[in-house]
Amino acid sequence: MRLIQLSDIHLQADPAAQVRGNNPEQRFRAALRALRSETFDYLLLCGDVSDDGSSRSYQRVIEGCDALGVEWGWIPGNHDDPEQMARHKALLQEARVGQWRLLGLNSWVAGWDGGEVGAEQLAALATRVAAGDGPSLVALHHPPIAPPVRWMGSIDLRDKADFWACIDRLDTPPAAVLAGHIHTPVAQRHGAVQVLTSPGCVDQFDATQEDFTTDATLLPGYLVVTLGEQQLEGWQVVRFPLD
Repeated sequence: MRLIQLSDIHLQADPAAQVRGNNPEQRFRAALRALRSETFDYLLLCGDVSDDGSSRSYQRVIEGCDALGVEWGWIPGNHDDPEQMARHKALLQEARVGQWRLLGLNSWVAGWDGGEVGAEQLAALATRVAAGDGPSLVALHHPPIAPPVRWMGSIDLRDKADFWACIDRLDTPPAAVLAGHIHTPVAQRHGAVQVLTSPGCVDQFDATQEDFTTDATLLPGYLVVTLGEQQLEGWQVVRFPLD
């Protein structure tokens, strides 16, 4: 089974609008072209689907993803409007990818670029993981990792210690946690759990600089995750051309 994670599209109501000098519409259309040449079983949009939370931006994303003919789901990021998203398509709670269960969390916090899962969602997550059959993955926008560079710590998941305390209590933890938000691929481990972040669709953050910087030399991309019987078989960052 193959899952593709596309994150941080940042579409706006106006298709001609730009984000940090890039046109999100152009990059989303380029991503769709690349995805049409892939063979995969599920598409995960891992937050910041929209930059302005507009109905028009969500509708265009739905039209583009539906046209792929593959099951897909989305979770909100800090730039999204979760209520607006849910009016167009329900937020991901749980999906089946073969024998795998993909469990979605909402880490959106009103008026803040960082995130929080909260005690209620964590309690529900523990119940969902324990009660289900088959291996599981967890998806949320804000990665529960040690920030690759200092400035990312100001926008991270503020209850990541509680998140991991919840995961550590599980008899069978999820095989992986999938996240976006930092516009750069990072792989870290927490015990037996692999944490993966994907490249940004709209642009790439430079994880080598102590202050916020984008890297215009890198093409946009997505993450391809290959799922085995009970564990990940591997993952690959795919960069796609813009023309």
